[in-house]
Amino acid sequence: VTLEAGRKLVPTQLGTVLVQGYHRIDSDLVLPRVRSTIEQQCNYIAEGKADKEVVVKHALKNFKSKFSYFRDSIARMEELFGSSFASIESSGQVWTRCGLTKRFMNFIEGPPAR
Repeated sequence: VTLEAGRKLVPTQLGTVLVQGYHRIDSDLVLPRVRSTIEQQCNYIAEGKADKEVVVKHALKNFKSKFSYFRDSIARMEELFGSSFASIESSGQVWTRCGLTKRFMNFIEGPPAR
């Protein structure tokens, strides 16, 4: 991100693509609804209107579900990166396979040309 006159923050291309990808997969990852709900639940705990353990259990269940859905939908993010950045195949040499995805990784001497 860069800071412009008037305290205006301008995201990088990478930041923009990430936010678009998060929004495409699950809008709650970029919109303030989830944080707002958790803050509201914390206020209920402070007021004695909600049980802390129940709130934490619910929040963790929600985030685990969001993580699983995001992981299962990661191809949508890859589509955005593919259309926004140079492919790794064109910027390096095949090096080894990723232990998790079994895809070939490339060793890149420096930042890829964009």
